[in-house]
Amino acid sequence: MQIRKRYLVLAALGLGAAFYLRGKRVENVVADLLLELPAQGRSLNKHLESLERSGQALENRLKDLPDTPENREQLRHILSLERWGTNRLRVFAGAAFERDRSSLYRPAEHLDWTELREDFADARFELLEVARSLEGTLPGLKVEHNQLGLLSRGAWLFYLNAHASLEGLKFQA
Repeated sequence: MQIRKRYLVLAALGLGAAFYLRGKRVENVVADLLLELPAQGRSLNKHLESLERSGQALENRLKDLPDTPENREQLRHILSLERWGTNRLRVFAGAAFERDRSSLYRPAEHLDWTELREDFADARFELLEVARSLEGTLPGLKVEHNQLGLLSRGAWLFYLNAHASLEGLKFQA
């Protein structure tokens, strides 16, 4: 009898998952689980606090890192996504949506480590300014991410914060 209950529970879970997943792409499910779910219920102020804290932590870390081609490349990657994401956030405030790529926001190859660090500080400041301007925007609005599909304002903010924080772990001391 105990085994039969387990099979029934597993079957019910399987049917529930199949119903939830029908018509959804894997990327959308990943975005729902990893971005939308953690962002739910977080106020804009909480997102702003997290972005400020993580931005300051990354800026402090960058000061102690050596100027190497690998570190410059990693920071250019972070910057390109930070600026691209900031542009997507502007859509929540009424800007026209433009389906572009983060590579279009990539800093120039000739910039040295100090210039790239300053660029990150500027980019994070700009991200925070745009995010602050979103107070009072419609909460149900979603803006497309090229790979992950439609994301809410909270999911975008969570994504941009997580991206810079996680990519910041790849620098080489």
